[in-house]
Amino acid sequence: MTQTTRTIRKAKQNETEALAGLILAMALESEGRELNRATLMAGIQAVFNNPSLGTYWAVENAGQLVACTLITVEWSDWNNAPYWWIQSLYIRPEYRGQGMFEQLLTTLESSAQAEGVRELRLYVEQNNQRAIRVYQRTGFESEHYHCMTKPLR
Repeated sequence: MTQTTRTIRKAKQNETEALAGLILAMALESEGRELNRATLMAGIQAVFNNPSLGTYWAVENAGQLVACTLITVEWSDWNNAPYWWIQSLYIRPEYRGQGMFEQLLTTLESSAQAEGVRELRLYVEQNNQRAIRVYQRTGFESEHYHCMTKPLR
């Protein structure tokens, strides 16, 4: 596969099934979690119905989605600027190690800069050393924050 066959673009609403397939694979591989497909499909559709929730990006190769990510926005009152969170990032295993993440990141950075975004952020499973090394190699740094959650259900 050559890099020139790749297209990185905002995902389309009619690609919900393909996005779900990638995200289901990501959850299983990264956290050993089997997501409820119907809930996931509704969640993806919610983003397309309400763009303020986020934007899906897709990497297409030969007419097939081979990678995706969801970008959500956090407002920083400290900086009077938005941060973009990279979420639900997944690259099919057979496409890894070919510079696809770097190419996707370059596209995201350009779009973010055009929209006045202050920084890109992501969280990563702390045992996913391969992903951590990729993120560090592409300029991401560990922060002093510790992520905590409080489920409400």
